[in-house]
Amino acid sequence: MKTHHGWTYTPVDANDTSGPPGTGGASYLWTSPHGQHYLRTTTGTTRLTTTA
Repeated sequence: MKTHHGWTYTPVDANDTSGPPGTGGASYLWTSPHGQHYLRTTTGTTRLTTTA
């Protein structure tokens, strides 16, 4: 899926029902316009890093 200003996101686990009612408990992998990745879950957002 695409959003404004170059951010994109992909649903990671839409079948997760551990979240609050109405959210489906889904997790999303967000990618910034600069290529940074963030995992958004019902418990918060975590920046994902890679090692070279």
